[in-house]
Amino acid sequence: MIRTSSWPKVPGSDPWRLRHECAHALSPDEFRRIDALIYATYRTLEHWLLRHPGHTPDQLRRAVAIVRTADDPNQLHLRSCAITVLLHSLGVGVPRPVAPPFAPRALTHSQIDEALAYTNCPNAGYVLAEHLTGLAPDLLALIGGDQITENSILGCRVPDRARPIMRILSGGTYPGLSPPPGFRPRPNQTTHPASVLSPEETLDAELAAAIEPLMSGRRHFIRAADLPARMRDQFDDLHAKHVLDRRNDVYRASHIALYALYLMPSPPNRALTNEWDDPLTSTGNPADI
Repeated sequence: MIRTSSWPKVPGSDPWRLRHECAHALSPDEFRRIDALIYATYRTLEHWLLRHPGHTPDQLRRAVAIVRTADDPNQLHLRSCAITVLLHSLGVGVPRPVAPPFAPRALTHSQIDEALAYTNCPNAGYVLAEHLTGLAPDLLALIGGDQITENSILGCRVPDRARPIMRILSGGTYPGLSPPPGFRPRPNQTTHPASVLSPEETLDAELAAAIEPLMSGRRHFIRAADLPARMRDQFDDLHAKHVLDRRNDVYRASHIALYALYLMPSPPNRALTNEWDDPLTSTGNPADI
């Protein structure tokens, strides 16, 4: 587990630039710790999206609420940035923040005994989390190691009798929990009405859909003339933040954006983050992906 109390201060506020700025501002050891959380968050939500291709806005909102859960402000910021970058790169709008979709439940002695009966701690922790939150298996699978402490899961306090399990789990990394072999989830009677996107979420989804084609590499581009008028200012704002490169009224993903998406093995240097290399693009710049 990453101890949030010992985290370095996270530089920057723009989600797309976060990984790039951390790589340049932090020591190698500090950056490895920060990047582990960014990567784990990114991949965890990505796997959920692959398993739920027909998800509804409300299902996505619940999943994002679990992935975003954090006690520490830096932890919350890192997770939120990873969520934003992933969803925008896939053409999906970022849901507005909501509370996690569960109410903590009191654990009975028999439920704790059931968990303690497992010798595999990730299995035991999974049983505790299922009893504690009532979440369905697809949401329990989103819980990361940094969301587990010696006395809580997703911020829900665990009774002292379960502390032996929690002490071992809180010393681990990612992912945090795994269901026991043959485990059958209990019926969940909670119903969730269909939700409608807010105007802000609708605009965010439109922007994400517009930039998604660019995020698979530098050889993909979009001409400014082909953008809807309402998108031009947003694309210019992304250009100002170095998320997009623009030359001759053509937009491409910047090297910083591709690094944020784990499509570049190392942080871009100065020669790859401005327009010096753009004239080479049409002839096959080796820096392009």
